[in-house]
Amino acid sequence: MLALAIKEFRQLRRDHRTLAMLVLMPLVLLTVLGYAASFDVTSVRTVVVGPRAGAAAARLPEVLEVVAVRPAGGRAEAVRELRDGRAAVALVTGDQVAALVDGADLFAARAAVQAFSGRPEGATEAGGPRVVPEVLFNPDLRTPVIMVPGLTGIILVFVGTMATALGVVRERQGGTLEQLAVMPFRPRDVFLGKVLPYFCVAAVDLAVVVVAGLLLFDVPFRGNVLVLALGALLFLFVTLGLGVLISTVSENQGQAIQLAIMTLLPQVLLSGLIFPLQAMAAGVRWIGYLLPLTYFIQISRGVMVRGASLSALAVPLLALAGLGLAVFTLSVIRFRRDLAPAGGEPEGGEPEPAPEPGAGAPGVEPGRAQRRPGRSFGVWDLVVAYRGRTAVAGVTLQAAPGEVVGLVGGDGAGKTTVLRALAGAVRPAAGTVRRPPARRIGYVSAGPGVYRDLTVDENLAFAGAAYGLRGSALGERARRLLDRTGLADARGRLGGQLSGGMRQKLALAMAMLHEPELLVLDEPTTGLDPVSRAELWRLVAHAAAAGAAVVVATTYLDEAERTGSLLVLDQGRQLVAGTPEAVLAGMPGAVLDAPARPSRGTAWRRGARWRVWSPDGSAIAGASPAAHDLEDAVIVAALAARERAAREGKGAAA
Repeated sequence: MLALAIKEFRQLRRDHRTLAMLVLMPLVLLTVLGYAASFDVTSVRTVVVGPRAGAAAARLPEVLEVVAVRPAGGRAEAVRELRDGRAAVALVTGDQVAALVDGADLFAARAAVQAFSGRPEGATEAGGPRVVPEVLFNPDLRTPVIMVPGLTGIILVFVGTMATALGVVRERQGGTLEQLAVMPFRPRDVFLGKVLPYFCVAAVDLAVVVVAGLLLFDVPFRGNVLVLALGALLFLFVTLGLGVLISTVSENQGQAIQLAIMTLLPQVLLSGLIFPLQAMAAGVRWIGYLLPLTYFIQISRGVMVRGASLSALAVPLLALAGLGLAVFTLSVIRFRRDLAPAGGEPEGGEPEPAPEPGAGAPGVEPGRAQRRPGRSFGVWDLVVAYRGRTAVAGVTLQAAPGEVVGLVGGDGAGKTTVLRALAGAVRPAAGTVRRPPARRIGYVSAGPGVYRDLTVDENLAFAGAAYGLRGSALGERARRLLDRTGLADARGRLGGQLSGGMRQKLALAMAMLHEPELLVLDEPTTGLDPVSRAELWRLVAHAAAAGAAVVVATTYLDEAERTGSLLVLDQGRQLVAGTPEAVLAGMPGAVLDAPARPSRGTAWRRGARWRVWSPDGSAIAGASPAAHDLEDAVIVAALAARERAAREGKGAAA
């Protein structure tokens, strides 16, 4: 039990968002609510109109704050002031004094009614004329009349912020966001495509809630439906942008939910939905004025309850437009960071000129890619850094049409980084990248980028539409690939219901559907059984035979032997490159075989026996010469590189 508790404490210490919710959020809520949790309105905005306005204004109760005195005005102007939300109370003077109260501002209305009722016979002062408050828009001061318009905003916040954030983060968790970055989408296309469904759902929710409020709670709707629609559009503009912004700083759906809740709570508590803004301390009230829900509540109550006009709601509408522009711009900027093209592809989609070959690492065979430099794709002297840390440096790789190039290395060697730079999913810090336009690239991430909640047919339909395939052309290519991958009988199954091998074959089919010029595959066979691996390599060979330049990363050296040339990476550096035969022939020293681990030399186990590397080729006691293979050659290359690094380090220290 103690070990489990210690483990939980360590995980909690590194989970900063959860710590903030557990420690900081209660303190913030306590402080804010201590100043905000009050229903006592001590100041009610009041206008006084009529011929005796000046004298009446001087005799009003202290709670009624006079903001305007208009002797020339009458009842019509007083009603207009209340409808436009410029005051909560309007006192009309003349032969008879009338006090008009805005029932849409529930707490202010109750405070005003109480202030008048506390005077003898409702007089403005003892002995003055009798004043009977007249409540407009919500005569019975019913709570549902003001709560339902506010709740529409809460629903829009929930759908717009939380649902959008979860939807975008789901792309990242499923490994499909990287696929979108490589597909021929502009960042704004992805952004708008992701938020449009949630916008439609939110619009339907808004209509349902408003109609339900009218029918079930007898909430009035006195204004123009188009004004409410405009306010809702601007409000959704803010909340959808906020949802996307949350998704860009969240790695998983749990983090997205935490951040969405942290943005939702202040809006519920400080927007005026529950506690009146007039009753809050000044500092907390200004926090409320920074929240989009505050302005949408003003719009929804103004339109539905008071029948306010477009001009009367100009301030909250403009405030939502400004907040939406700021949040949306920030969201797009951060979203572009995930979907930014990696450079190396000028406007118009034409690849930039490739440097002359021959600058690669020693041991690179001329090969097919170097005989045809005008049509080859690849990277030259590539450098990629993440947050100041160099992931790969000095890497050169080329692939020509019809060629399969293998990228080999262990975990953390930099294979994925090189492939992402080649495909356009990451921007290099230095070096040159040459690739075809995005519409001519096929990419399978390590994810592998299959939508688990779409069927096989739907996955292929999405991939086809993304690359501009429609109708019979899409149907014929999909049918051919389904037959070739053996997925024809599974076309109605969800991606999440497929086995690992079937899912990888579907991902490869999606990448090959548009017949790309460059096919980039990130460890497509990892974790698969030998039969599935062989079937996938058959598909890779077919793509190359069709004329595609194929670059495939693998950790299996028996697969690397199937390639026309290969590049081996170690710790982000180019270790050895060339055809498999050239790599074997260029191995330094000799590899020996021994039944037990020798007393000297660097050895590694191969099955029940040991392999020993002799750097100078000399004999080692107990070991005999062995016919080395590609696995031996790669291991020796890594050992030789580390020995060189160690010697150079000692030389520098000396």
